[in-house]
Order: sequence, then C-alpha cells, then structure tokens
Amino acid sequence: MRRWVLNARLITRDGEALVGHVAVEGAWIADVVFGPAPRPGILEQVIDAAGLWLFPGFVDVHVHLREPGQTEKETIEQGTCAAARGGFATVVMMPNTDPPIDRSSLLLEVLRRAARTGRVRTYAAAAITEGQKGQSLVDMAALARLGAVGFTDDGRGIERSDVMRAALLYARAVGRPIMMHSEDARLSKGGVFRPEAAPVRRGVRPWPPEAEAVPLFRDVLLAAETGARYHAMHVSTSLSLEALALGRRLGADVSAEVTPHHLALAAEDIPDPDVDAGAAKTMEAGRNAGRADAGGMPEKAGAHAALGVWKMNPPLAPRRDVAALRAALLAGEIEIIATDHAPHTAEEKARPIDVSPFGIVGLETAFPLLYTTLVRPNILPLRLLVRAMSTRPAERFGLPGGRIAPGEPADLTLVDLDTPRTVDPRSFCSKGQNTPLAGRELFGWPVLTVVGGRLAFVDASVFGAASLYRRRV
Repeated sequence: MRRWVLNARLITRDGEALVGHVAVEGAWIADVVFGPAPRPGILEQVIDAAGLWLFPGFVDVHVHLREPGQTEKETIEQGTCAAARGGFATVVMMPNTDPPIDRSSLLLEVLRRAARTGRVRTYAAAAITEGQKGQSLVDMAALARLGAVGFTDDGRGIERSDVMRAALLYARAVGRPIMMHSEDARLSKGGVFRPEAAPVRRGVRPWPPEAEAVPLFRDVLLAAETGARYHAMHVSTSLSLEALALGRRLGADVSAEVTPHHLALAAEDIPDPDVDAGAAKTMEAGRNAGRADAGGMPEKAGAHAALGVWKMNPPLAPRRDVAALRAALLAGEIEIIATDHAPHTAEEKARPIDVSPFGIVGLETAFPLLYTTLVRPNILPLRLLVRAMSTRPAERFGLPGGRIAPGEPADLTLVDLDTPRTVDPRSFCSKGQNTPLAGRELFGWPVLTVVGGRLAFVDASVFGAASLYRRRV
C-alpha cells in the first residue's frame, strides 16, 4: 500500500524550501513530488503535514544507551524512545558499558537486544582496546564482521602512541574508522570546568583546553601516516580545530563532530554557586510579593543547586571557542553534529561537583536547541543543520538514510518550527533528566518520526491518534 505525506515543506538538493509530497511503499521512499498535491487513491493513507517541515530522519553517531550493566541510568528501549522523540531514525551506541563492548559475544548480545527493544535503527561501536585500558587491541576483524560501525575507547583517551598507531592500521585493514575521544588524562585530571567558568573562581578545579588538543595533534599525524579513517568526537576548542586543519593539510582522512551543547552553551553560562544563590532567593521573594521577574534570572536562578547538570566531558568552552565551532560548522570544517547523549541518575548528578559524573542528555532536545540557538538568529542555515544531523553522519559512517529521495529508506522526521515549548525533563522518555536546559523555551520540536516506513514516534497533541499515516487533525 502506498502512503503519502502531503503538503510538507522540504529542503531540495539545491537548498530551496518548497512544498512537497512524499510517497512511501513498505520501508522505502517511492516518490517525491513538488507542486500541487497528488490525489491519493481510495486505498492510500495520508498524512496532511501542512505547516510542518519534513526532514530525513536524523542520525546520531554518538549515544550512550548504557546496556549492558548500567540500566539504572538508561536502557536501549528507553534511550531509543528518546531518540525517536528527538527525530532520530538511527543511533550508534558507545561501548563504554559495564563490561565494555570489546569482544564479539558482547557486541552480538547488545545488537540482539537492540533488535528486540529498539525503537529506531540501532548500531554499535566497539572498543579499541581490551577493557578500554589502552594497552591490547581488540579483535577488530571479528567485531567488524558482526557489524561494529567503528572503534572507540570513548570516555578515555589512548596514552600510548604505539597503540594508537597500531589501532589506526588495524582499523584501516578492516575498513572501519577510529572514533577518538581525545583527552590527555594527566592534563585533565581533577578538572571539572574550563577556567572561564564562574565556579572555578569558587575553588572548582579547571580543565585546560590543551587536554583535548594535545592528543588530537598526535592523532592527525598518525592518521596521515597510516591512511586510516579518523573521526574526532565532541570537538570543543579552537585548538582542536587547528589540529584538524593540520591533519587535512597533511592529507589525513579526518572528520569531526560537535555536540549541540558545545554549539549552544558556553563556560560563561555556568551559574556562579554563590552569586546565583542570592539571586534565587531574591527572585523567589519577588514572586511571593507578586513580582514574577524580580531576580532577573528566570532560567539560571536555581541552577546553583545542581551544578552537576553542567558537568560534561569535554567541558563547555568559553564563548570565543563556541564562536569558532559555529564558524567551523558553517564553513564545513566540522560536518557532523552528534549528541553524546549521556544519561545518569539524579542521585549521581546531585553529588558534590568533583565526584558527580560527566555527561548530559541530549537526544530529545538536540534539534530544538540548535534550531532556536543557531537557525532562528540566522547564524546557521536550516539546510546545513539538517545536513549535519542527517546526511553527513549517514554518509561518513555508511549508515542508511540521510536523504529524501526515491529508493532511499523511509526514515522521515516531521518538525513544527513555529510552536514553542518549554523543556521539562520530567516528560523525557530517557531515564536521564540531567540537562541544564530545564525551563528553556525552544522552537523546532519533532512531532512525528518514521523509521523504515514504521511509525516510531507521534505527538498526540499534533496528530489525533498514535496510528500510522492518519490525517492530521
């Protein structure tokens, strides 16, 4: 049976925004038509998407779904539910689980779980070294045969250059990229925030930008020498951009990703635990007296009580680096956006800041955050945002989807760009609620996600019922 999505706004290959109509047959896109809406047959089902935008389903090559061993933080089922709500049709799980995904039996078990419980296309990367200890390489050939998308010791850097070189050579031989968490643990040890963050002035230990950049300079040299595919994860500093540029000048096959939070937030946004405590009391007193905005800090006022939601690896960079990351994305020097979705329990994040775990959730807020922060203020064109969240990650990692064209998988995301909503972590599908975005008003919320022709998410406030291809009401 042919199913239609009619009257949606689509971005064409030429970058134009036109009203178009997409036909789906089974798991595939059968046709894309622009101009007047076709007249569906009597047995054909229809979504009237007037007023909405239709994008290729988003592709996230960096998520933590926490299975096996950390299901109190997240599960594949709930993490992929969050992905579907965020408009993602495909995700790639990281291997820093408990135990790490460093052998065939574990990879096979995780992929089987994903096939049973995943709401979206779910792939996995495998570890680079056994136990992610940075010493002995895993059996990359066996893991690649089972479907490992790439190899990463995400969460840890690799200290030994000889191990890194050997990993690049092995990954090249099996046709997979090395996906690198670039961190010199001796430089970052004990660090929490970048020096520009207010809590550093209150005694929180700083994290120098060189901790990310130093290993990256080494790695691009080795990538150029070995001819391997190298992907830099969660790039956050202008120094790292210099390293990537050096690699490209040397002919290295390098790519890089940036997270939504590193594009939208800065070290200077992290609340001061002393100053903001006073502001919170002032604002609360004003509210009690009927003055709703007395404190002048509607979003940050209470954030001092939960600094843990601002703690991530790598830390938020100062505004000058955020500007550099945005410019790199605009120039095509960074082509991929990945969330680094990292859920933790509320109890973990409430610990003192030096022992609270790193990471924030991002699957359900990624597109709204970036659309509101970058596209609406005309910092980044919408077409480039969609390309970075869909087309380029699919192309770079050889994953399905990323395009709306006949013969492509029917991975589609409908988005309402005009209706603002407030971020409420209590409504998340993810187990994790650890985000500094609570209370922020954002535009650009996905309202329907289709994966392989199958409905993965529908917003009942926009569509009348959770049934595939109903008319909009």
